[in-house]
Amino acid sequence: MSAPIPDPQQAPAVAAQISRIHGLAQRKQHAQALAAARALAERLPDHRDVLYLLVVCLQRLHGQREALEVLQHLQMLQPGFSRLYQERGQCLSALGDFKGAITAFRQAVTVNPALPASWGMLERLCHSVGDNPGAREAARQRAALMALPTPVLQATSFLVDGELAMAQHIIQGFLEQHPGDLEGTRVLARILLARQQFTAVRTTVEPVLEQHPADAQLRLLQADAS
Repeated sequence: MSAPIPDPQQAPAVAAQISRIHGLAQRKQHAQALAAARALAERLPDHRDVLYLLVVCLQRLHGQREALEVLQHLQMLQPGFSRLYQERGQCLSALGDFKGAITAFRQAVTVNPALPASWGMLERLCHSVGDNPGAREAARQRAALMALPTPVLQATSFLVDGELAMAQHIIQGFLEQHPGDLEGTRVLARILLARQQFTAVRTTVEPVLEQHPADAQLRLLQADAS
């Protein structure tokens, strides 16, 4: 389980409880983490991040079948949430349903191509069922993502999942440390465009275009904001 990234828009009390449960899991106190996640999910049965956390905790204690039921409920609430398909793939893979897992991971990367874990699992699973072209393509996609700085990858993934505030929070922090980074600027411009902050898009893009005048992606983002 990766460490939580604080969501700037999430209710502080809920965010604190989610962070506490992540901490329990990171200390390998899986039974306590699962009990706390269950209690939180009982109070907030339709909260996406709480349900996702419950799924992850269940998997740590081999509760894949129950996790699949929670994921089915989560899909009804948030069908565009790519990480639910990724977790479904993990559950099905652990249960030995490799073809079902491949389908789930392909759904995940169709919704959100910026999921290196899903591409990595696709590579291994495609190899296991003899789909060598599929394995090679998955490896290629994963390698391209892993070449990106971690904050750029995280922000891209959150952007695709529609979590614009989170994506902007991450990428702006990265750009404070790496001003003018080309890929980071592209991601920030895409976020601002999605939030219809057109003046901010132009202000973000124009100084970087002076350094990269031939960059077609920045040119297109600039034009879309005009």
